[in-house]
Amino acid sequence: MLLPREKEGLRSVNTKIRILKRVDSLFGLPLINVSYHLLKPKHDPALHPCHFLLIRPGGIGDAVLLIPSIKVIKKKHPEAKIEIIADKRNFGIFSLSHFLQKVLTATI
Repeated sequence: MLLPREKEGLRSVNTKIRILKRVDSLFGLPLINVSYHLLKPKHDPALHPCHFLLIRPGGIGDAVLLIPSIKVIKKKHPEAKIEIIADKRNFGIFSLSHFLQKVLTATI
């Protein structure tokens, strides 16, 4: 059972939460949109990488499953150069991918 002072404190917290939710529903999205346009970075080279080096140790099955991810990287960054270092046994799989500019082999 709550004491009267505890009930009053709980009502106060609930009222504050309702006020915050109302303010958020009225102003939240417009403030996010305005702040995005005001604070948007100009051109950040880190957001547009020009070179990716992937290192793929492991089996042939893992190499095959990596190809769709490479395709997504190339689609997102069409100007980027993508190279991969892989086991010799995976060279054939990666050399067939036209998304890669260079396939390097190493004993990993």
